[in-house]
Amino acid sequence: SISWKFWYSYHKKNQSSREKFGSVLNEIITFDNLETFWRAYNNIITIEHLPSNTDFFLFKDYIQPEWEDIKNKNGGRWIYDIAWDKSKHQFISQHTENVWTKLILSLIGNSFEEMEYFICGVVLSIRHYNNKICIWTCNQKEDINIKIGNLFKKNCELTKNDKIYYQSHNRNPKDGYEPLYQL
Repeated sequence: SISWKFWYSYHKKNQSSREKFGSVLNEIITFDNLETFWRAYNNIITIEHLPSNTDFFLFKDYIQPEWEDIKNKNGGRWIYDIAWDKSKHQFISQHTENVWTKLILSLIGNSFEEMEYFICGVVLSIRHYNNKICIWTCNQKEDINIKIGNLFKKNCELTKNDKIYYQSHNRNPKDGYEPLYQL
């Protein structure tokens, strides 16, 4: 059975340097069963009430939720970007919460099957203009990541209109941020 670690961070506006990131990263709980997970998860503030610049991370307990971690640095992430529309705040919050919960449960419940080996963790990012839900992987192999991306969409019940894209962790900003894969 895999042990998982739940993390939380909140970045104040204009606080983006890597050295400051470690100082705002807080471990919530380590667990290896659903009972302990639910005990923690049921006491977390709902997405609707979270401030912008809040992140939640669920990673295998031996992996830090940082790009520099040895398990993460040669990988990338699948990103589901949920654009904000203030007139639909409650709907967007509920949709984000729904997808995030399905993703966590499918990961803990091993719905990614043999692909779970290649998954480092998942991230929820709440921002002013969008929410992002991501799966971090340990490598950039196309066949593996396409399977993970398809399982992401299936397990979270995303439609064909819900697009996800994959970016490398070690991409060069000079090359732009074009995704490696899209589904």
